Amino acid sequence: MTDPKTPKPIKITVSDADGALLSGAVVYAYNSNNYEFSNEKGTTNSSGVTIMDMANFPNGYTTGDVINFLVQETATSHIDGQDVVDKLARELIKNIKANIKSYSGTKNVLFYNGLLANSKEPYDEANKLFKRRVELNFKAINIGEI
Repeated sequence: MTDPKTPKPIKITVSDADGALLSGAVVYAYNSNNYEFSNEKGTTNSSGVTIMDMANFPNGYTTGDVINFLVQETATSHIDGQDVVDKLARELIKNIKANIKSYSGTKNVLFYNGLLANSKEPYDEANKLFKRRVELNFKAINIGEI
């Protein structure tokens, strides 16, 4: 029996929106809790499958951490480091704008009121830690009634 805390490899299958398996896609693992990428990236085989070794995070990970997988459709259009962080920031802003009225429990009293800042921050090159500061403004009415 293996130790349950030992990180195990994970099998990832990548397909497009139509269900077609993607060969040659590049997969990155990202820990949302401590904001770091794994030192490993996987490339899918002809069956759209790659194996990622989850032990390759610079500072490890713990139970409860949220691990995301970012997929780049082909290896020919290369994104890395700050480009991935910038893409995550754009996706965050887009999702907030699209879903602000549907957040559970807000009863239509929370409103997105614009972007205050969206800028690159200094990064720690030795640990491959890239940063981007996104500041959003929200308005709320009757907040005490939630």
